[in-house]
Amino acid sequence: YFREIPKAVIDKYIATGEPYEKAGGWSADSPFLQPYIEKIEGAFDSLMGMPIQLTKKLIKEVSS
Repeated sequence: YFREIPKAVIDKYIATGEPYEKAGGWSADSPFLQPYIEKIEGAFDSLMGMPIQLTKKLIKEVSS
């Protein structure tokens, strides 16, 4: 969840080119966006791709 992000911040973030390197267009550890992140639900690694703990749990379930 994000707080309102000022247009000037969005423009500066886009100008860095960083959004073009991210599958979702943003990174939770970006110094531009961190101040505007209100909360993150679920595992942090889910933001970066795959939720490791959930994946391990599901693999264990299907391999039993």
